[in-house]
Amino acid sequence: MPEDPNALRENYRRLSDRRIQEIALLEVRELRSEAVQVLQAEIERRGLPPELHAGIEVQLRGLADPDFQELLAWFRRAPCPECGRRDTPLNAFRFGDRPPPDSELSVDPTLVAGCPDCLRGMLRKAERSTYAGCLTLPWAWIGLGRTMRDLNDLERAEAVLRENRPGPELAEYVHDRIGALVVARLRDLGRQGP
Repeated sequence: MPEDPNALRENYRRLSDRRIQEIALLEVRELRSEAVQVLQAEIERRGLPPELHAGIEVQLRGLADPDFQELLAWFRRAPCPECGRRDTPLNAFRFGDRPPPDSELSVDPTLVAGCPDCLRGMLRKAERSTYAGCLTLPWAWIGLGRTMRDLNDLERAEAVLRENRPGPELAEYVHDRIGALVVARLRDLGRQGP
């Protein structure tokens, strides 16, 4: 059932610029076409950055594989979202279980990206909490299977970092945030010039 465009317009007008940009860059895939059209009109009405439209478009249409691979390569050279360093390639890992498929989250919070040093710090923290969780529970044997799986995931992540190669979750991370990353890349290219 199509939503009333006037109600959508009113709803978007009440939202902050920041929230409108979050929807445009991360959540468009979840919207009906009427809501996307009203969102684009609201972006225009507010005079928000025009590259937001590119972020919307890429979420709706996707990227051809060569373009996606180029975006992945660009992202690996981007500044670390944790510490800002640019001198080592970024990677991404999953820490914890995926949210359930019916979750209302637009971005998987268990997927994190960073430079090798930041990811190693996160790995050490995850490893300590995995061991501590197993040792402090009175029913530790029940959690042992999960702990072993978590430790195997941590070992795999450490191997990826040692070899300095993209982890399997990197493509998933970029895909989940493709609208925001395309806009960031456009802005980066604009700063660098033609």
